[in-house]
Amino acid sequence: MTKALMVIDVQKWGFTGKYQVADSDALLTRIRNRVDLERAKSDNLIVHVQNDAPEGELDAPGGEFWPLMIDPIGNEWLVNKTTADTFETNPDLADRLRAAGVDEIEMIGCQSENCVRATLITAREEGFKIT
Repeated sequence: MTKALMVIDVQKWGFTGKYQVADSDALLTRIRNRVDLERAKSDNLIVHVQNDAPEGELDAPGGEFWPLMIDPIGNEWLVNKTTADTFETNPDLADRLRAAGVDEIEMIGCQSENCVRATLITAREEGFKIT
């Protein structure tokens, strides 16, 4: 079994400026620590998901608040999305994950009631174990 850590929407919009999520510094520290722990294992996949919002939104591509707070390194994947559900924007993602041996996905990130939830629902429908 191979597990993937999916880091969803950890972008500057949520951690800098006037629209930061609650306790953004503490949240970012916890997310960084989790990513660092997974990186130290080196046997599981890390998938960074970056939201590409429409022009005029805080996280529109190329905008001030669009960049990720934790950049992918090495063999980590970067997946961009334009909908709340990462799998909807990337119809081949489930197959790519399975081809990489992934059958379990741990999801962390921002807006658990929105993008994390939407992605989780489809991942479960695709047969992945979710944590």
